[in-house]
Amino acid sequence: TRLSNLLGVDSGEGDLFCHKVSVEAEAEAEFIPLTNFREGKTGKVRLILEKSELTKTLEKAGLSPGRTIMIKKANAKSYDVETENGSLSLDSDLASKIIVQN
Repeated sequence: TRLSNLLGVDSGEGDLFCHKVSVEAEAEAEFIPLTNFREGKTGKVRLILEKSELTKTLEKAGLSPGRTIMIKKANAKSYDVETENGSLSLDSDLASKIIVQN
Protein backbone atom coordinates (compact mmCIF):
# COMPACT_ATOMS: atom_id res chain seq x y z
CA THR A 1 0.00 0.00 0.00
CA ARG A 2 1.10 3.55 -0.61
CA LEU A 3 1.21 4.54 3.09
CA SER A 4 3.32 1.49 3.92
CA ASN A 5 5.70 2.36 1.08
CA LEU A 6 5.89 5.96 2.21
CA LEU A 7 6.76 4.88 5.75
CA GLY A 8 9.32 2.39 4.48
CA VAL A 9 7.37 -0.65 5.65
CA ASP A 10 7.57 -3.47 3.15
CA SER A 11 5.51 -6.10 4.91
CA GLY A 12 2.51 -6.55 2.70
CA GLU A 13 0.30 -7.25 5.68
CA GLY A 14 -1.02 -3.68 5.95
CA ASP A 15 -1.64 -3.98 9.68
CA LEU A 16 0.69 -1.19 10.74
CA PHE A 17 -2.11 0.86 12.29
CA CYS A 18 -4.46 -1.99 13.10
CA HIS A 19 -3.18 -3.11 16.47
CA LYS A 20 -5.82 -4.35 18.84
CA VAL A 21 -6.03 -2.21 21.92
CA SER A 22 -7.75 -3.60 24.97
CA VAL A 23 -9.15 -0.85 27.14
CA GLU A 24 -11.34 -1.50 30.15
CA ALA A 25 -14.50 0.31 29.14
CA GLU A 26 -15.74 2.13 32.22
CA ALA A 27 -19.15 3.73 32.06
CA GLU A 28 -18.92 7.47 31.72
CA ALA A 29 -19.78 9.27 34.91
CA GLU A 30 -23.15 10.94 34.88
CA PHE A 31 -24.40 13.69 37.14
CA ILE A 32 -28.07 13.08 37.84
CA PRO A 33 -30.67 14.02 40.46
CA LEU A 34 -31.01 11.65 43.38
CA THR A 35 -34.58 11.04 42.22
CA ASN A 36 -33.17 9.17 39.18
CA PHE A 37 -31.30 6.67 41.34
CA ARG A 38 -32.84 3.30 42.10
CA GLU A 39 -32.70 1.27 45.30
CA GLY A 40 -29.30 -0.21 46.10
CA LYS A 41 -27.46 2.34 43.93
CA THR A 42 -24.38 4.05 45.37
CA GLY A 43 -23.11 7.42 44.24
CA LYS A 44 -21.12 10.46 45.26
CA VAL A 45 -22.92 13.69 46.11
CA ARG A 46 -21.68 16.47 43.84
CA LEU A 47 -24.05 19.38 44.34
CA ILE A 48 -27.02 20.36 46.49
CA LEU A 49 -29.23 22.93 44.80
CA GLU A 50 -30.57 24.25 48.07
CA LYS A 51 -29.20 26.98 50.30
CA SER A 52 -30.87 27.07 53.67
CA GLU A 53 -30.66 25.79 57.22
CA LEU A 54 -31.65 22.47 55.72
CA THR A 55 -28.30 22.08 53.96
CA LYS A 56 -26.53 22.37 57.33
CA THR A 57 -28.78 19.63 58.68
CA LEU A 58 -27.99 17.46 55.64
CA GLU A 59 -24.25 18.02 56.10
CA LYS A 60 -24.46 16.94 59.76
CA ALA A 61 -26.27 13.82 58.57
CA GLY A 62 -23.39 13.05 56.16
CA LEU A 63 -25.09 14.21 52.99
CA SER A 64 -22.81 16.83 51.46
CA PRO A 65 -20.71 17.23 48.29
CA GLY A 66 -17.93 14.68 48.09
CA ARG A 67 -19.66 12.15 50.35
CA THR A 68 -20.74 8.72 49.14
CA ILE A 69 -24.33 7.69 49.73
CA MET A 70 -26.54 4.70 48.99
CA ILE A 71 -30.25 4.62 48.22
CA LYS A 72 -31.86 2.15 50.62
CA LYS A 73 -35.45 2.70 49.54
CA ALA A 74 -36.98 4.83 46.80
CA ASN A 75 -40.51 5.59 45.67
CA ALA A 76 -42.31 8.55 44.14
CA LYS A 77 -42.69 10.36 47.48
CA SER A 78 -39.57 9.63 49.53
CA TYR A 79 -35.99 8.43 49.36
CA ASP A 80 -34.26 6.66 52.22
CA VAL A 81 -30.55 7.36 52.00
CA GLU A 82 -27.67 5.82 53.90
CA THR A 83 -24.61 7.98 54.54
CA GLU A 84 -21.41 7.38 56.46
CA ASN A 85 -23.14 9.00 59.47
CA GLY A 86 -26.39 7.02 59.35
CA SER A 87 -29.70 7.01 57.52
CA LEU A 88 -32.15 9.74 56.61
CA SER A 89 -35.34 10.10 54.62
CA LEU A 90 -35.80 12.82 52.00
CA ASP A 91 -38.95 13.94 50.24
CA SER A 92 -38.96 13.90 46.44
CA ASP A 93 -38.70 17.71 46.22
CA LEU A 94 -35.47 17.79 48.20
CA ALA A 95 -34.13 14.63 46.55
CA SER A 96 -34.53 16.25 43.12
CA LYS A 97 -32.17 19.06 44.25
CA ILE A 98 -29.36 16.68 45.17
CA ILE A 99 -27.07 15.98 42.20
CA VAL A 100 -25.21 12.70 42.45
CA GLN A 101 -22.45 11.16 40.33
CA ASN A 102 -22.98 7.50 39.56
